[in-house]
Amino acid sequence: MRNQLDLEFRADGRTVKVRATDSVGPEDCYENAIASVLHRYVTGEDLTMPVPREIKDWIIRTSLTV
Repeated sequence: MRNQLDLEFRADGRTVKVRATDSVGPEDCYENAIASVLHRYVTGEDLTMPVPREIKDWIIRTSLTV
């Protein structure tokens, strides 16, 4: 089980939520992508960046399926 800490900050009149964890898992990429798409639906602001090539290569090498 991962240890995690959730933090909230105020910046430019917005609340920014940050989750710090002691490890990273393959599901984190998908969780972040889903959260950013939902944010875009609600606000119209696009926060989704392309997935880096090294992440895609790692997913292919490990035969990760979701």
